[in-house]
Amino acid sequence: MTQIFDNPYTYETHTLGVWGEKLAQEKLKDKKYSILDTNWRINRGEIDIIAHDITSQTLAFIEVKTRKETSFVNPYDAVDMRKYMRIRKLACAWIHDNKVHAPHIRIDLIAITVLKNGAYHFEHCEGVI
Repeated sequence: MTQIFDNPYTYETHTLGVWGEKLAQEKLKDKKYSILDTNWRINRGEIDIIAHDITSQTLAFIEVKTRKETSFVNPYDAVDMRKYMRIRKLACAWIHDNKVHAPHIRIDLIAITVLKNGAYHFEHCEGVI
């Protein structure tokens, strides 16, 4: 069954988040990233997307934040230093669990703001810390 996404602005919070993560994956593939894992979870938290940036040969741990334009919280403000530190610990755990040798690692943020008309602003910030 094919699910058709109409105006994502009308979605409830969870559905909007899932939509944003799928959009992020497609945009990353267009930028020549190889998606290695999504929604990787352990008891300490979750990493939205783990991808290999083929261009820079870097392993990227990516947090995706999707918000409606009327949200009081900017997608960038939703990720503070505590959240970054958690992602860093989770990244180490993922590398250990998957026995990956990764000389170049970074944490990225993808911020998506959905407008009332269904259009969106998409920003990918590489190496936010």
